[in-house]
Amino acid sequence: MGLTRVGLELEVNHLTIRKGGTTLVDDVTFSVAPGEFVVIAGPNGAGKTTLLRAIAGERPYSGSVCIGRESENLYDDPEKWFREIGQIPVDNVLHESLPVFKALEYVGRLRGIDPDTLKDCIEDWLEKFGISDKSHSLIGQLSSGERKKVNICAELLTDPGLLLLDEPTTNLDPHAERELMSRLADRAKEGTTIIAVSHTIRSLDQCNRVIFMGTSKIRGFIVREPLNWKWIDPSTRQVRETVTAADFSGWLIDKFEKYQTEERLPGSPTSKRSRTRHRVATKDARTAWQHYRIILYRQMRLLLYEGPRIPVRETWQRVEVF
Repeated sequence: MGLTRVGLELEVNHLTIRKGGTTLVDDVTFSVAPGEFVVIAGPNGAGKTTLLRAIAGERPYSGSVCIGRESENLYDDPEKWFREIGQIPVDNVLHESLPVFKALEYVGRLRGIDPDTLKDCIEDWLEKFGISDKSHSLIGQLSSGERKKVNICAELLTDPGLLLLDEPTTNLDPHAERELMSRLADRAKEGTTIIAVSHTIRSLDQCNRVIFMGTSKIRGFIVREPLNWKWIDPSTRQVRETVTAADFSGWLIDKFEKYQTEERLPGSPTSKRSRTRHRVATKDARTAWQHYRIILYRQMRLLLYEGPRIPVRETWQRVEVF
């Protein structure tokens, strides 16, 4: 609540996700610096939300998601990092029949926040997001923008080092959209690393960098400078295009249209080099069902041989997933 923290560093290496014979995310590699505000943009179906869920640990994958200064793999010890990661989906996750303050109070108690500081913490976040006057209003009676702010406040109660947002500006008018993006930019400067999936093009000047995806791949990194934007090739890391701030919106719309027409890639075998580097056990990257079946099978073996004294949730730490 009070102290400025250092956000988590993130490094995604050769991340590939396939499902039902279709490649949803194809060999994606990028890094995010501590305290950076990054937007993942691109047309519908490009794989943005799938990528965000993989970073949060919700989807099976090949490759690695490394967190922190020591570049620890998220899946080596997931429970260590889950408290450090805040995730906000598109839809409202708080009960709409509860008053704002009461809902946040329940969230704080469930997450083990000290009751003596919880009240001040809630009031502080509501004030920072400009909705302190809504503390006694029912969540269901708030506007879309206000509900989104309340959900963000709920995740920030635990002061996460990494905040992931899926379409935070959905259904917001231009003023509310820009205000919310500005609040997120301020929070990043205070020490939280922020990654947001967004179709927003009006408020991208609030972020530090844009990762543009098209049909499962990163097509370019867009870097903001004082007077222009630069399109950087993901493979060569060289500047391929430079566009002025005045022409940026139209130029970006052209990029959306270009990659909207491409078809998804069919699933294909992972290269020998990639399998060796990232310890992918199967010939092809697993589908979601194959991945979860392996986990379930190994958990059941642990329970069978070592008895019910091991809680099921703890068997995750005993299971080698890859």
